[in-house]
Parts: sequence; C-alpha cells; structure tokens
Amino acid sequence: MKVKEFFLFILCLFLIGNPWFVAFSSAENIIQFPSLDLPSPSPTPILPFQNQTPQPTITGIFPTMSPPIPTQTGPLIPTPQVVQTPQPVEIKPQIAWGKFNAYKEFGTGDKLLLGLDVDYPLNWKAQADVYNRIITFNEDPSGLVSFLVLPAWQGSWMDGYDFFNYISQGLYQKFTNLSLLNQESGSVPNQAIGVYPTYYKADLQGFIQEREMFIHVEVAVLRIEVTATSNLSYAGSVICYSPREVYQEKFQNYFGRMIRSVAKSMETIPTQNKQGG
Repeated sequence: MKVKEFFLFILCLFLIGNPWFVAFSSAENIIQFPSLDLPSPSPTPILPFQNQTPQPTITGIFPTMSPPIPTQTGPLIPTPQVVQTPQPVEIKPQIAWGKFNAYKEFGTGDKLLLGLDVDYPLNWKAQADVYNRIITFNEDPSGLVSFLVLPAWQGSWMDGYDFFNYISQGLYQKFTNLSLLNQESGSVPNQAIGVYPTYYKADLQGFIQEREMFIHVEVAVLRIEVTATSNLSYAGSVICYSPREVYQEKFQNYFGRMIRSVAKSMETIPTQNKQGG
C-alpha cells in the first residue's frame, strides 16, 4: 500500500505543476536548446594565400584544410632550411692510471713519505731520485712534458715564497730566459700554536733549446717555531711543464689529476709523522 500511495502522490504533483510548465514554455523568452541534427557545413572563405577550396570530410563535420601553396607575394614565405654540418666528436684518449708509492719506491724508511701516492699515466716513465729527493714523470724520452714532485724537504724556510726562491735555482739551470707570468701566495688557517702553513703558486715561461715552455709551480710549507730564534720547516712542491701550445691539453688530461692526487695524499699524512721525523 505504501508504494501505491507514494506513486499516486508523485502523479498528483506532476498534474498540479503541469499547467505552470506549459505556461512557462509559452512565454516570449523561450530558451532554445541546439538541435541534435548536425548543421550543414557553411562554405569556408578562401584566404589570400590559399589556392585550393577546402573539402568536407566524410566522417566529420570539420573540413580538411589542405596546406596552402605559398608564393613569393603572399603573406606566408617559407623559411629557408639551414643545413647544419655535424661537428666532429672529440674522443678523449683512454688513459691507464697507476699509483706511485713514494714510501715504497724510495725505500729509505722515511716516515714523512708514508701515504704519499701519486697518480700517473702508466705509459709514462717514473723515476725516484733518492739523493736529490725528486720524483720525475716523463711522457717520453725527450722530457719536454714532465711532472716533478719534491716531497717532504726539511729546512728553515719562512714560507712558500721562500722555498720557491730556493728551488728556482734549479729552474734557472733547466730553462733559459725564465720569466714570471703569474703568482699567488697566502697562509692556511691553523689553530695550532707555533705552526704556520703557507703556500705559493706561480706560472712561468722559459725555453728549452729554443722551444717555448710553460711552467706551473705549486709549493706548500709548514713552518714550526722550535724556539724564539729557530724554525723547522717541512716543504713540498709540484712542478709541471710542457711546450706552451699543448699545456692546456696536458693539464686537462694529466697534470690536473696528478696535482690533486699529491694534495690529497698530503692531507692523509699524519701530523705526528711530520713532527716525529
């Protein structure tokens, strides 16, 4: 019964509201919804740069627009295509690297050399001069491309610049017309009392048998005040050089990594080894 009553109630509401619905539909402002019938496609005007009349598609109401044929006088002028010449890909040489263990190669038991491992290309010749305390890496027998390491020298130098002046005597003997191009010096922050770490860098040019050479030098000095009037210094340096025209290439491929390996090794050397001798 409840279902039948509910149905009758809905029917009565519809019959009661039907006259209002008819009156609203007959008003002047009638809302017209679009017909579901597809309108006939209106003719598309021909634009100035079009030479073909658009044709309607079979399956849709939108016409297929054929691409216009541009003319020199029309508003659309095709952009000339620029043919790019492919650039040759630079292939870097595959370098086999090794490590030169200074403590092992020197064979003197010097604890100052503990942890000093130098990265170097395996096809270079490495040689340790124990007497002069120099490690030399040569690219070929000519010696025009070389990397030198002066590890843990002991003396009484005041700072990095002082040590550079000391080793520059050997540079003047090797290179003629040696001249300074750039230099940089400074101190390294340190909280230890009586310990003064400093550094010095320089770029130079000189000649070997009329061949212009570019020389780069980096120096680090650790000065320790023993008494008010005496000092004990530990110094190290790297020197790399090559003919000037190929120096940037050699630095990118070889020298840069070799310098970083020396600097990293020096950071791992315990302080007590330096002070213990």
